[in-house]
Amino acid sequence: MTKYPKKTNCPACGIRIRLKYPQQAHYHECTCGEWFFYEPIKEDVDPNFIQLGPMPKSITPRVTKLAGLPPVNTTAPKVTIFKDHEPPVQVKTTLNLNEPETENGETSILPSDETINLSTTTSVNITPTHQRAKSSSIAPLLVTSGLFVLVMLGLTAAWLFIDVAKLETEEKKRNYAQEQLQDKNFLLASVKFEELASLHPQSAWHQEYLLLEKVASLRNGLESESHNPSETFEKLRAKPLTTSEHSPFAWIQYLGLMQALLEKSASDPTLLDWVEVEAYNVKKKIPKDEGETEAVLALIAEKRTAMAKQKLEEQEKASFLARLKRLEVQPAPLVFQSIQDFMEQELLQNPKSNNISDCKIALDNSKNRHLRSIVYEKNNLQETQSQPSQKSLQGWKYFQHAEQFLRTPNWSPELQTPILTVNQGILYAFDRTRGNVLWVKRLGGDVQSSPLVFSANQGAEPTLITLEDNGISLSALDKSGSTLWKTSLGGTCLAGITLWHNTALIPCLEGFLVEVELAGGNILGRWNLGQSLLQPICIPHDSSFGFIPADPGNILCLDFATKKCTGIIASNHALGTLISSPIPVFLNNQKEPSHILLSSEEPGPITKLRVFPLPTTQNNYINEPMYSLSFRGGIIPAPVPYQNRLAILDQTQHLSFFAWNEEVAKPPLIPFFDEKNQNKPLATLFESLKQKQGSSQVLAFDETEADILYNGNFCKLLFAWNLRDGLKLASSKPPFHQTGALLSKPTLVEDPALSRNAWAITGKLPNNSTISQLIDSEKNKLLWKTLISPLFIAAPLPFALTPEKNFFLLTDTAGNLFLAKNNPQATLANQPNWAEGAFCIARNPNADSPSLSHLLPLDDKKSALQIFQDTISNKVVLKLITFDNESQNIKLFDIPEISHAFAGIPKTLGNQILIPLSNGSIARIWLKDNKPILSTGPTWKSSEAAKNTQCKIAILDNNTFCFSDGTNGTSFFRWNNIPDATFEKIKAPQNFVPAQCFSLESIPTEKSTLGIFLDPQGQLLSFEAKPDGSLQKLNTIDLKLTPKASWIVQGANHPLRYAIASNARRFVWIDLTGEKTLWDIPLASAPLVKPFVINQKILLFLESGDTLLLDEATGKVLKTGFNLPEGLFPSTTPYQGADGSIFIPFTDGTVLQTTLKELTNDS
Repeated sequence: MTKYPKKTNCPACGIRIRLKYPQQAHYHECTCGEWFFYEPIKEDVDPNFIQLGPMPKSITPRVTKLAGLPPVNTTAPKVTIFKDHEPPVQVKTTLNLNEPETENGETSILPSDETINLSTTTSVNITPTHQRAKSSSIAPLLVTSGLFVLVMLGLTAAWLFIDVAKLETEEKKRNYAQEQLQDKNFLLASVKFEELASLHPQSAWHQEYLLLEKVASLRNGLESESHNPSETFEKLRAKPLTTSEHSPFAWIQYLGLMQALLEKSASDPTLLDWVEVEAYNVKKKIPKDEGETEAVLALIAEKRTAMAKQKLEEQEKASFLARLKRLEVQPAPLVFQSIQDFMEQELLQNPKSNNISDCKIALDNSKNRHLRSIVYEKNNLQETQSQPSQKSLQGWKYFQHAEQFLRTPNWSPELQTPILTVNQGILYAFDRTRGNVLWVKRLGGDVQSSPLVFSANQGAEPTLITLEDNGISLSALDKSGSTLWKTSLGGTCLAGITLWHNTALIPCLEGFLVEVELAGGNILGRWNLGQSLLQPICIPHDSSFGFIPADPGNILCLDFATKKCTGIIASNHALGTLISSPIPVFLNNQKEPSHILLSSEEPGPITKLRVFPLPTTQNNYINEPMYSLSFRGGIIPAPVPYQNRLAILDQTQHLSFFAWNEEVAKPPLIPFFDEKNQNKPLATLFESLKQKQGSSQVLAFDETEADILYNGNFCKLLFAWNLRDGLKLASSKPPFHQTGALLSKPTLVEDPALSRNAWAITGKLPNNSTISQLIDSEKNKLLWKTLISPLFIAAPLPFALTPEKNFFLLTDTAGNLFLAKNNPQATLANQPNWAEGAFCIARNPNADSPSLSHLLPLDDKKSALQIFQDTISNKVVLKLITFDNESQNIKLFDIPEISHAFAGIPKTLGNQILIPLSNGSIARIWLKDNKPILSTGPTWKSSEAAKNTQCKIAILDNNTFCFSDGTNGTSFFRWNNIPDATFEKIKAPQNFVPAQCFSLESIPTEKSTLGIFLDPQGQLLSFEAKPDGSLQKLNTIDLKLTPKASWIVQGANHPLRYAIASNARRFVWIDLTGEKTLWDIPLASAPLVKPFVINQKILLFLESGDTLLLDEATGKVLKTGFNLPEGLFPSTTPYQGADGSIFIPFTDGTVLQTTLKELTNDS
């Protein structure tokens, strides 16, 4: 019987395939994807032979679409057995008989990634063997048993072959499916695993197939662009796959899914934690991990690092934006520079920062915000202004100088506008011809700028526009000093005034630029600039545009015609570092400026000059200069322009000249040089002035000469320059006019009637004298000079020669001598604010160095001595001032024998002068026939005393004195008042053995002289010098305080009082006659000057600026408010004049003559 096999082996994978048409030749598809040609083979049935299957004759698939032929486009991969697989071989399997069996007879073999080498035995021919029976009784049984055993062995071998073939087929299918899955042939792998599962639905391969199918499905989903990876994560987390057991290969595929999930998903802590747990679970299930788990864990760590980095970047970004936000809420003028500095700092710390774009956006916004913030206000400003204080002072002015009367008038008549200068807040008006002070007006200590002269038209009377009340008011004065109108500004101006057309522009510290109409003082409006205005506004000639520095960091360009801000120059200068207002630069044309020049102080110290282009409609915010030039060594004076040239005097006093260059490709400033000596220093031009002291700066220059201040002297500099030969300089010849250190800006005085220009200069000489003078610039000639603003710190000497001749003799800190009238005045309130009450009778002849001046009385009550010493050369000059009924006489004497510095205050001992010297000796000057005779006295300085110790001397009578160096007790001496007398030491009072000395003073009484000794621990000792020459100790008072200052005071009804100010801010009032403490009160601060007693009251000026009026008997505070200008401090204790008048010298060089009633009157 002919039988056709129903199965055959695949030539590619070798597995058994069921044939659909066993009797026909056709192409057949294997489950592995291979197509091969099958030709039926007839076989004879032989029970002893097992045919595994027919072999194909050809493996070439058909490529047509005829019926029964395989399609061209198949879902199986286009591979051939010759490329991807080795030729099929007969599989040899070996069965492990110890493997347990399942319930259905299949072997229970779990999936594994290890290759199982199975070998099958060759075909088995079972042939019965006939043996000879040993006995007839058991032979049939043995034959039967043998046959049974052989049959059972054959059945067992057949069963084993079938099972091993089945296991071999399942293993190959699984390995092939895994290979396709690894090659990402997911569709073919799915087909193979489905076939495997259908063949073995209950095996572990089926379970693994389900796992791999799910992994493949989820992984395909992750590869889709429209798929959300979070959905895959939720599916996996809802039903974890690690709860079952699978092969290492399956777990590796699962790790691949985890890795794909990590790569496709955003960094999420929950996802990373879950994947990490799953990876560790898989790691436990894989016997041999070849790095797959570590790769997933490394990716998790990388994700966490990236997430931490991203979080840190987000935090830094949030912090950066928060700081940027804080900068943006600042006032509009400060935002741009703050953000720019912030951006530069960010770039310095992180050059690749991602925050710069935010800064640039904020910078653009800050520009627009700054421009929008500048507005012009003009509604009801006059009504909102606070009224200034109307307090005024009556008093002296010291201005006259003896030399001024020697000069011949050579100027226009006195009807012209006076020459004005401001010193320490006092406005002085000088007569143009002689330099007399015509009138004085107190403007306030904060006002330093001189008034401006305004005329509405050519024939109108000139008006003086000035600041008052420490800069909070603007007023108009006539040429006599009378007020025409006065307006409160609503702010404080320290910069000065600028006139534009018929208005005044006043910059205020509060950020307001106020516009005031000059005809009546009405406020027209104001710009709210939002920054401190410390410099006056710069307006080019005949222009409606102005440039005003706004501190810190900006130059604002204003259009006064349209009242708008046309642009901003972000100069980035620090607060208060600009040396002057901007200087307009005309590079493009001579009608309108195209640039500005800024000079500012920089750290170093360095003075930097920068040239900025002006804002335009295309670029209204400029933040970078087009050119800069630096000068090292400190602040230099402001550059001085003339046409297209610029003069600069640096800190080393080298004078440089520059010309503006209009060529774009070259720097805008071209220096001029001397052919032989570039940037010639002034020291080589004015050698005689090298050692002088004072200001140096260029005042003005033109084509041929320059007016220069060099070391406090006015000089002329002659020069010629051109581009071919360079600059040639030559100095003028003497005289040089000493101007000292400038106290106010020099003013160029123009007089069209005489075609003459002159400089009005006010300066402080090295000897502390303040001089105002007028210098003819054309002829280099001094027209006049006047001494102003003397500072009195010593008590005056009163002289009453006759009832009509009652005056004070005073000396200022410069050593100049003054006479002040002390005549009774009926009603001071009816007199002008300033009365001409004193004049200078003698000047200190040495103007080049400071001097120590002391004024000493003589016994005749008609003469006095002035002794002063030059602090540099130690030269001593003695002046003898005598008064008669006609005038005063002054004689000068040089004392060349004294070469050491004074070490204490000189005292008069009768008609002789005792002077403690720094070498430790006391010198005596005795006047004989009005001639000084010098002799050396005792040594006052002990070896224990410090180097700079001052000697304290107390005069007990005409022949007796005592002194102390502060560390070695007190010594008593007698020196008779005769020319050839010698000094002798006398015994101290009994039981008078003090050690350290804080103060030593004496005061004459009706019967004797009282001496007061105070030690640093607050122990007060008093002693008495009697007329017979004996000394007696009186009493000791232990005050238990540390003294800071002490004074002997003449109290009411002439009792003797002793005042002590302690370091603990206590004020003690002691009765020296009764030797007891009267009262002790606390003070807010220490007394500034010696207490002044009048009418049983104590006038006390404190260091804090407060003034107290105390009851002399009880110490009770009677009044604290006084009619004194704010910020005005006394320079020394007041002194009493005739009929209860009080004279109070102040630190601004003025003296107030008033009464106690007027001083305490608030009205």
